[in-house]
Amino acid sequence: MQGQETKYFHAFVAEWLTQHGYTYEHEVTLSQNGRVDFVAKASDDTILLVECKLELRTLTTIKRAIFQVRDYCEQYSDQAKAVLAAPYQAISDDARKLCAKCNILLIEIDRDREIEFQITYDKFSRKLYNRFVPFTLASNFKLADNQIDFAWIFARQGIIEYACDTFEFLTSQGWGHVEAWEKIRANVFEVAQRYIAPSMLDKVINQGFALESQKRFMLLFKNVVGEMNPVIYTEIREKMYVGIWERTSSQLHDELNLTAKQNIRDHFGELASFYTRLAEEISGDRLSRMESLPLNKAMEIIWEVAKMISQQAKATSEMLGMDLVTEKPLLRG
Repeated sequence: MQGQETKYFHAFVAEWLTQHGYTYEHEVTLSQNGRVDFVAKASDDTILLVECKLELRTLTTIKRAIFQVRDYCEQYSDQAKAVLAAPYQAISDDARKLCAKCNILLIEIDRDREIEFQITYDKFSRKLYNRFVPFTLASNFKLADNQIDFAWIFARQGIIEYACDTFEFLTSQGWGHVEAWEKIRANVFEVAQRYIAPSMLDKVINQGFALESQKRFMLLFKNVVGEMNPVIYTEIREKMYVGIWERTSSQLHDELNLTAKQNIRDHFGELASFYTRLAEEISGDRLSRMESLPLNKAMEIIWEVAKMISQQAKATSEMLGMDLVTEKPLLRG
């Protein structure tokens, strides 16, 4: 439970703190013992010590959480305000009453469905792996990359039950393996609308388009240059990011508050995803017209296209008054 809390729920609490004007440190080790989930500070010097819980239903759980966060406040500062954060539907009325009585601020995160989707990813993605990989190895069969990608998008949104069950049903009715997965993929919009919260639908679709665009572009690059390896891939990625967004991947990671394992493209704003895909499409189109190119010349094409797209992205950003990557308002100075 602790791993799920840290991996999935903390991001929603961090978003709440930012939206309410707080800057924060995450997982702060205290002087005597323990580690508090967030130390948040406001411009008026208000300090919040926030401890996150995935549920506050039973009196035992509530009392233990209150004791814990009060202890953290005593260690950190007598000016700090004790705070508990939990999903809205996982908080009992007893918890609300006891927190009010004990002067504990209670942050109620009303994102239960999204939290549930995130938590089910681990369980369902493993089910996909256990069901799907053995048959591919046994039959010496390999899916196309974009089909695998869409399957994993389903997994990441907690609806892999649908993909697995549909796959098994179609193959039992005589469908071929490729045809079955193509059928599932063709229904991605219908499935997404049925199973995914509307606020997450655009993100799912954008992830699918970004994956296909990136795969297609990398394949064209490899065909023209004749090689592709992690070093070249990293150089291409950096040229794209610096050329379009004037930020390295490391800087983008920091601005988007991502962990080391999180994918930058999955967290781009919708328009940032569009412009990055556009740069890949145009670069790919130009490369496809060449029979072969030395590596440095291919990189020059990527840079030229990225700088052209950068001008369009900047104009859009200024018009909308927001940074397209983070979707935060531009700082006017």
